[in-house]
Amino acid sequence: MQSVRVKNGLAYSINSMWGANFNHPGVFSIEGSTKAESSAKTLQLIQEEVSKIRNLEVTDAELSTAKSVILNSFVFTVDRPSKTLNRMVTYEYQGYPKDFLAQYQKAIAGVTKADIKRVAHDYLKPENFTYVLVGNPDKFDDKTMKSLGLPVKDIDLTIPEPKKDRAAATGDSLAKGRALLARVVAAVGGADRLNAVKDYTQTASANVGPMKVEQKNQLILPSTFRQENTLPFGKVVSYFDGKTGWVKAPQGEMPVSGPLLAQLKQQMFTEYIGLLKSNQTEGRAVNLASPGVIEVSEGGQSARLTVDEATGLLKSLAMDTNGPQGQVLTEYKFSDYKDVAGVKIPHKIEISQGGVKATEVTIGAVTINDGLKSEELAKKP
Repeated sequence: MQSVRVKNGLAYSINSMWGANFNHPGVFSIEGSTKAESSAKTLQLIQEEVSKIRNLEVTDAELSTAKSVILNSFVFTVDRPSKTLNRMVTYEYQGYPKDFLAQYQKAIAGVTKADIKRVAHDYLKPENFTYVLVGNPDKFDDKTMKSLGLPVKDIDLTIPEPKKDRAAATGDSLAKGRALLARVVAAVGGADRLNAVKDYTQTASANVGPMKVEQKNQLILPSTFRQENTLPFGKVVSYFDGKTGWVKAPQGEMPVSGPLLAQLKQQMFTEYIGLLKSNQTEGRAVNLASPGVIEVSEGGQSARLTVDEATGLLKSLAMDTNGPQGQVLTEYKFSDYKDVAGVKIPHKIEISQGGVKATEVTIGAVTINDGLKSEELAKKP
């Protein structure tokens, strides 16, 4: 901190940490944030500090501060009975002595400057360090990195698109798929009613964990979209015209790109009324994947629609989506259909991911053909 931040002003945050696990050694690491252009200089200063602690004794003030931080933190391990019980159970399970905490406190208090120098020299071996730099690779100075004795190896963090498993399509299965979708269209009000829909507005509410979300969606078919989410920390507004868009939140504004752009395109692909009109959409394939299941695909996107045999209405929509943990099957189950301007629209949507229920969306008001204008939807709050 003194060298990298205070003296040289190269980082806002810089720290080192270590951990010892109960049954195996832990990890020592040094972490910081700096400009890509100053990464080499920052690493040089880090190497100098590691060399100093391996070959020179720390100061009396450094030793006293380190001991005080550790010893004073022990009070937080016994400030509640549950913590005391949990610690005792953990020590028992791991085979530690019941007075381990007292032993550890005594050992910390007895550490000397010579102990630190010895242990640092034995265990902090720069030749075994792994350096990881995350940032714009065009701004890293490879020549300077190599001068520090660091081989440079680029790591591609691009997440490949998951392989889409689609049902085999034949002339017969495509014809049956279109016929089943035509039945769904008739059940929701007919092709004429659907084709008459130029725009619509809907409000919705949902609980995502402990957080309540109020939502307003406005759509001009086929792909101009505005969504306003009211959250406990403020309002998040997004706009998309089928190709580009933006998102504005309390933290700031940003153009849609990367995963967010892919998410909005996927959202437009599975939009309810547009999906029902897939028989008329150029470039879309409508295939019968299995009895009662239609697979709609276009380009690299696909979705499976399960049809209620009794009513002809959609029971669910399923598709693969990309989440924080990778590809996951997301399913939307539709219910509580209500007639809006002659079109049956589901007013309850249960959303599950990986077979686990994530949330349930309740649709409030739905209005059709309000005369929405693209320029109005594009206005930033």
